[in-house]
Order: sequence, then C-alpha cells, then structure tokens
Amino acid sequence: MEKTIVFQILVLLQIFHTFLGTQQSCRTLNGYNVAVFFHSKIYQFEFQGLPIDLYKQLHESAEIAKNFKPFYAEERAQLVLGYNNDIYGIKFKIANSADRINAVNLENSFSSKVFKFGPGEHALKAKFKFEISGRLDRITFFNDVFYSDASQFPLKNDSAGRHVYLPIYEKGEIFDLACGTSYPVTNDENGQLIGVLQGKKIFKKTCSGEGRNAPTHIDYAFYDGKCRNRLAFDTSVLNCFNVESCEIAYGPITLFHGIVVVPKKPITKDDIKYPGKQTTSSTTISTLKTNGAPFTSARTVAAMKTTRKPALTRTEAELKKKESKRKEEMPEKGAAALWKISLLAVLVVASLPM
Repeated sequence: MEKTIVFQILVLLQIFHTFLGTQQSCRTLNGYNVAVFFHSKIYQFEFQGLPIDLYKQLHESAEIAKNFKPFYAEERAQLVLGYNNDIYGIKFKIANSADRINAVNLENSFSSKVFKFGPGEHALKAKFKFEISGRLDRITFFNDVFYSDASQFPLKNDSAGRHVYLPIYEKGEIFDLACGTSYPVTNDENGQLIGVLQGKKIFKKTCSGEGRNAPTHIDYAFYDGKCRNRLAFDTSVLNCFNVESCEIAYGPITLFHGIVVVPKKPITKDDIKYPGKQTTSSTTISTLKTNGAPFTSARTVAAMKTTRKPALTRTEAELKKKESKRKEEMPEKGAAALWKISLLAVLVVASLPM
C-alpha cells in the first residue's frame, strides 16, 4: 500500500517537473511572432504563453469570410526567415479536388521565384529574378544563400570571394541562421524538424483537436462565372508547431503546412557566430563546397579581408551572454531543486514506520 502511494507521488512529481520545464521553455518565447502566408501576404501573430490558434487568428485578420476566393487557398508559399527579421517566400500552387482543399505535400518538387517581405509588414517588399528548384521541405538559408537539395542560390550574383564563410552543406540539412550549424531533418517523437533558431529546434507534428480548436463545418461560397460552388478546408487533423518542448502554434493541415518563428530581437549578419576561426585576407577557405554559378567549382577560394573585433570586446560579449544565460536558467534550476527536495521528502516519509 505504502509503495503504491509513494509511486503515485513520484509520478505526479515527475509530471510537475516536466510541466515546469515546459513553462520555462515557453516563457523564453514570449514576444516572439509566428508568421504564416495567405493570399500573397504575411500575417504575424504574437506568442503570449499559450499556443496560437492560427486559423482563428487568420480568420479574424484576413477577414476570410468576406473576401474569400478559391485561388487564395490554392496559392501557398514556403516561408524562410532571413536576417533583420526579413521573411522570404517561395510561392507555389496546390492542386485541389472538386470541392476541398488538400494538405500540402512537401515532398513535391517545384521551381519558383523568391519573394521578400519586410519585418512587420504584410505586403510584398521585393522579388528576385532567380528561381529555386527542389523539394519544399529541403529549403534552408544562411549568410544570404538559399540551399535546396544539392544546389545553392545566392541572393546576389556576387563573386565567390564576397562570401567569407560558406558552410559544407549536405542534402536535407537545415541551417541555424545565427551560426551556420547544420542539422539533419529528422522525424521522431518530437515531430519533423523544420527549423533551428539560435540553437532552438522547431518541430512540426500532426496532432488532434483534443484540447484545441479544430475548425469544423467550414466552407466558403464563391462564384466562378457559371455557378456557385463551395470550397471547404475544415479538418480535425492539425499541425502542431513546437519550439523545443513548447507548443507555440497549431492549425488545420489543409492551411498551415509550415510557419516561421520570428524572434523579438532580429538576427543580423553582424551577429553570425561562424564555426571555427575567422578568416583573413592572408588565408584561404579550404572547407567550401560549391555547386555551380555564381560560385566556382574549386574548393579553395580566396577570402575577403574581414574586420576583427578587439579581444576585449569579444570577452565582454561572452561575459554578458553567460550572465544572460545564467538568469534564464535560474527558474529552471529552482524548479529542479524543488523537485529534488520533494523527492527526498517522499523517500523520508516512505522510510518511516507505519
């Protein structure tokens, strides 16, 4: 009897400890935005501690019921976060059945131009001449270069020497925008890895409407010139988006195949933490892996001269970063200490004679 009670208490403590860890993970994301694409615009919704109901937010912001046209739902974009919180969109269209919107198959190959949306803006900001080709779920971005499958697509047609550091890219990897560290696209109990932001992994996982608002019986009437039709994209199957252990947003798979997580403080190119040593004009980069224009096929490319910050400045920055990390870890360490104390108390009580 006593052992059963102790076991139940331990289980509850473990659940409580996991809950505290999740709460701490979510707390660090307060003020971040979640960006989605609809009808040639970017919509951003602020995370405030609870998972964002993307359909509800989009329905209210875009006034879907008033302005809906079928091609709104057919036109989609794979979004990629850039520097200074710019967002790039690679547009594509999905095929629909007679009266329903299908879920996006990210394994499909495509070829499309790249569009740029400014930070905090809904409207289009720029359109690039080049096209990206490959699979939708293989697009990643670092140091002003897009990577898709085995190809590279720089934003500007500069000489190779302009890029002081180019990482070795393996097909199917995702880059952390802040440092160029690459991660293989995994699909495990956490879901599918769809992004990495300053070391924080972003996952997508199919989930149910249990405990969430799943839109049902949703359809929109439209007139195609001949007769009225109805187009429905409601479903009880959702995509849940997590940053590490924190669920940040969710929405029906028929509308939300992906998101972009936008940090409070934009990442700039000056913030990039290059792996290994910085190069100077007297050295060469021997770890480049290039695949065609505008880069050469050679693996050794002369590096441009770089401006190196004084050691004191770097040291101060490192100390500041450590102090910030220490403050962030304090609540988590406090929760761990509380859990250990509670566990010790349970063990003491269990050892007492009944």
